[in-house]
Amino acid sequence: MQTKPTWKELLARGEPLLLPCAYDALSARLIERAGFVAYAVGGYALVGARHALPDIGLVGFGEMSAGIRDIMAASNLPVLVDCDDARQRLVYAVTSERVRQHSASVQVIADGDGHCRLVWTVDVLPHDIAPHINAQMDLAAAAMRRAFSA
Repeated sequence: MQTKPTWKELLARGEPLLLPCAYDALSARLIERAGFVAYAVGGYALVGARHALPDIGLVGFGEMSAGIRDIMAASNLPVLVDCDDARQRLVYAVTSERVRQHSASVQVIADGDGHCRLVWTVDVLPHDIAPHINAQMDLAAAAMRRAFSA
């Protein structure tokens, strides 16, 4: 597998990124071998290929997370997992030397007049890194609250 560039490095190039969509481990491996620098995993491709269902909420986060984990294990490239503008949700995944798997969903939900809630769901391995990830999430949530309150 090739050396993994960071998203920061890829975006600093100032050129469009072509992100083919992987739907299983083999397609992720083929994307990497074809020379792409990153790839995407979308709900439609993942849920359709893995469960033969449309991406309309019939498959839970845990099941999708398992599929994402399998796909990410096959490639060393950065991956954009999913964005859902209608639901104001971002789904992402991270790998590093310390974190074998980190899949997450961040969603902003309206909560009354001028208020909202942040729902952040994370699945991380190894489990012993969870307290560190939790502390980082608390710091990030506090920073978001300060930024949005200003």
